[in-house]
Amino acid sequence: MIRVAVCGVGHWGRNYLRVLSGIGECQLVGFADINPNNTEQIGLLYPHLIASSDPDEVICSDSVDAVIVATPPETHVALCTKALRHGKHVLVEKPIAFSTKEVKKLFLIANEEQKILMVGHIMEYHPAIETIKQVIEAKRLGEIRFILMSRTHLNDLPAAVGALWDLAVHDLSMIRYIFGACPCSITAKGIGSHLPGLEAVFIYLGLQLGTREIPVFINVSQITPGKCRKIKVIGRELSAEFDDTLVEKSVRLMNMNETILLPVSMVEPLAAECRHFFECILYGKNPRTSLEDALWVTNILEKAQESLDNDNPSQLIG
Repeated sequence: MIRVAVCGVGHWGRNYLRVLSGIGECQLVGFADINPNNTEQIGLLYPHLIASSDPDEVICSDSVDAVIVATPPETHVALCTKALRHGKHVLVEKPIAFSTKEVKKLFLIANEEQKILMVGHIMEYHPAIETIKQVIEAKRLGEIRFILMSRTHLNDLPAAVGALWDLAVHDLSMIRYIFGACPCSITAKGIGSHLPGLEAVFIYLGLQLGTREIPVFINVSQITPGKCRKIKVIGRELSAEFDDTLVEKSVRLMNMNETILLPVSMVEPLAAECRHFFECILYGKNPRTSLEDALWVTNILEKAQESLDNDNPSQLIG
């Protein structure tokens, strides 16, 4: 059985603890968080686990086989490096890093240590996204015309990273998983906030599908009232839509004359992601969200950031 520990038990790290507690393929043995309030609170909920305010205690422990890194993004590279060098398999939350150079370095270390390194691009493990992928591969939508994606909410506190690196990473990873194609151009425009780190970003991707460039419009925001998590793929025959904020999960196929509801499995994406991680460890498989996926997403985020910083109308994806 794989012995696993979680580094970082803030909001998302607590979700990992909850999910890991119910997975039979692993034994949850401990957690670490530099915030003493987090350590104390979680220690009361999980008194049987090793609790530490020093991540090194779980990363360097001989009683840990794998580490989940769910700490602030700026700490990911250092913690992943240390965990891999100490012989741990690693599942790291998004974004794995802020440059393709850092991504390549981490996966080189993982290869040297012969350990699994996987990125938490959770939407690639969502049953609804799998359904949309299957629908498109079956050509039920006809020729794809354009794609709309929206991921917005309202933060009332400063954020560690802006909407581009915090939210758009999900939409970009979905695009890669569903279409497997590369953008040939990108444009990004942003609007800031009075609170540090918060922003709204509007992204245009020119997605190369065969000989055609398909427009992809992505709206991500930390300063928009109301929560939105939606993807629409518009085809000549049908359109596919998924709204992740609805209680009843289904993919809608629509045109002017009909609406077809495709039920979606109730498997929790985070649980599916974790099970995939353990399966890769046990059977030596390459993770779905491994090097190629991490490089693809990070490369586009870098180009989008350049577009934002330089007010450049377009950046070709190299």
